[in-house]
Amino acid sequence: MVQIRMDEGVDAIARTLKILRREYLRGLTLRTFMPALVCAALYLTLTGCNRQQPPAPVARGSEDVCAAFNASPREQQSPAVPNPKTQLDLIQTLDRQIRAADEARVPALLLELGRAKSVFRPAVRSAQASYAARRPEEFENNEVGGDWVYNGHDFQELIRRFPGHDLADDAAYELTLLPRKGECEGSIPCYIAGEWEPISKFLKAYPQSPLVGTAVDRALNAFYRVPPDKDLRVTTDFINSGELHQLVDSLDSVGRAIPPAYGGRLLLRAGELLTRYADYDRAAAAYRAASAGGDPPLERCAEARLKELPVQWFTLNQAHVINPRRVELSWQPQRTDVKAFDVYRSDDPSMQGNVVARLSGSALTWTDTGTEPGSTYWYRIVAETSRGRVESNPAAAETPKLILNVLGVAVSTKDHRLHVFGYLSNGFPQVLHVAADGSAVQRTNAGFIGLDNGSTRFQDGKYVDEVWLRDQGGRGVLRFRGNLAELPDDLFSAVRQGKEFLRSYAGLTQYGVRLIVSVDEVENVAWIAQGGGGVSLPITMDCIARRSICWLGGERNVQLRDNTGGVLKTLPLPAGAHQESRWATQIYADPKDGSAWVLLGRAARLLHVDANGTLRSDIPLTEESRSYSVSMTADLDHRAIWFTRSRSNKTELVRVDLDHEDLPFQVMVDSVPALPFLASDLDGGIWLVTLQGEVLRIDKNGRTLFSLALDAR
Repeated sequence: MVQIRMDEGVDAIARTLKILRREYLRGLTLRTFMPALVCAALYLTLTGCNRQQPPAPVARGSEDVCAAFNASPREQQSPAVPNPKTQLDLIQTLDRQIRAADEARVPALLLELGRAKSVFRPAVRSAQASYAARRPEEFENNEVGGDWVYNGHDFQELIRRFPGHDLADDAAYELTLLPRKGECEGSIPCYIAGEWEPISKFLKAYPQSPLVGTAVDRALNAFYRVPPDKDLRVTTDFINSGELHQLVDSLDSVGRAIPPAYGGRLLLRAGELLTRYADYDRAAAAYRAASAGGDPPLERCAEARLKELPVQWFTLNQAHVINPRRVELSWQPQRTDVKAFDVYRSDDPSMQGNVVARLSGSALTWTDTGTEPGSTYWYRIVAETSRGRVESNPAAAETPKLILNVLGVAVSTKDHRLHVFGYLSNGFPQVLHVAADGSAVQRTNAGFIGLDNGSTRFQDGKYVDEVWLRDQGGRGVLRFRGNLAELPDDLFSAVRQGKEFLRSYAGLTQYGVRLIVSVDEVENVAWIAQGGGGVSLPITMDCIARRSICWLGGERNVQLRDNTGGVLKTLPLPAGAHQESRWATQIYADPKDGSAWVLLGRAARLLHVDANGTLRSDIPLTEESRSYSVSMTADLDHRAIWFTRSRSNKTELVRVDLDHEDLPFQVMVDSVPALPFLASDLDGGIWLVTLQGEVLRIDKNGRTLFSLALDAR
């Protein structure tokens, strides 16, 4: 139902008639809109074209004043998808009509042709797909949806050929309704941008179009996706703070460029969101711009919003969540006559909460160590001044749960415990320690070198209590008291190669250098190399202290190096079915004879290479198409290699006997979790840790000794 506000005059009638005509062209009956036409004619008869209906009295409370602008997001109704064959027949009919039409009829036909193609989404393998595939200038392959989607070619053609035509803005508006390719995977700024960016282009290009009101409604609906109870300065899994701020900036900018009756609504929403960024100056500017458009309801609401902004505000910075039990706050007051600060904490964004600290007037920071894992807190700082109390903006802190994103595991040859390395959801590193009998799991705030692959390294390394080196093969760890910001001296003493990487470690930024580590826990030494893959950088390394050698593997070759890093041998890897088959993803140096066992992870092959460069064995572990299912570890003390592989919709755990000439496979367990982290225990068995945080210990005969969950999920 088309509605007309009685204070909008002739513009409302013109807009209504435009919408009626547009909808009529879509095939709707005039009877649907007859009530709107009757109301429009009656309004003109009773009031005349130039009279304005006075606004109804509105209560002064801001909630009532702004009630009309506090719309909740509306569910988007997906249009009915027509039969592809029927739709293709319509498209081909319109194509023929355009070729035969005179110039005056072409704009309307182009508009209808574009609309017909907009809802024509043939599946990639359908009979109608060939029509779209032959027209790459009009259709694009949507891999996510498995279909072809229209890009608006005919609408753009209408605008290009007939820029001054009355239907040009209709075509521009239709471009905002085109189906979107790809997926946002939960990202709220992505969803908003998908709707807002084409709408904003339309609004800037056609600010006087009768369709502006409808476009503004849709824009506001998109921005109401922003959750009302989040601190927008905090980046989360679903809200990138910077990306959302750019969209709010655009909303503010477009609101100033279109007629005030519509632009003011965008400015109100921009002001609300800027307030939640604690950007009070820009929020006030948006509200003042909204109130200057001469629209009484907008003016009253904008003035009410202005009054709600703190007059003598100071800024509470974004809360810094270190770990589940540590949140750091800092603030920037704009007054010098502060006698004291009260820190308030609440679990409700609308409530001030309780005082958790009272500080001197010179304090600018405070640390909350009384937080709980997996909780959301809202903080406010209230300054006690000579002129009264001044409150800061709120700041939210979401503490991570005690759920470890596992990156690797290793067994200590000294304490026999399994050590699990990983990050919490905010990137804070921890190490969990599992007793050999499963009786206890301990947790340490510790950093580690060699698993932080350059993209996940926690930047505030000063907050950890220990630094660990973990052997890449899963046998051996070294543990040092200290932190990642100032690495301990005894760590440098333990490293035979790679001290230069440690010296620059604290200064490495995200996506800096990836390091790989090998540990000999018995000798209390370690080796560090720069990794990363490619023909020049290895991705795996294993060293033997008593032989003073290291084996390194990467793309196309493996190398044998001496204790100083000098290259003794470079051995090319055998070719596989495709280029990516020649990747050494795991290597195990055999202390028995100095040879190497090499996993070609993408080809699911195990090679045995001796120190002279001779290829002794080339063993297929499973079909190359199932190479993704292979996880591996070596237990060279017990002359075994363990690996997993997918078979018959199950994941098997297999043991390879290295002392047997034929290297036979023995299926030890016929069903284990897929893609586990593996580490051999010291008794001939094996540990498995799943991505979900389940730990299993299996003995050398394949019997499960126990299983446990690392943390509550």
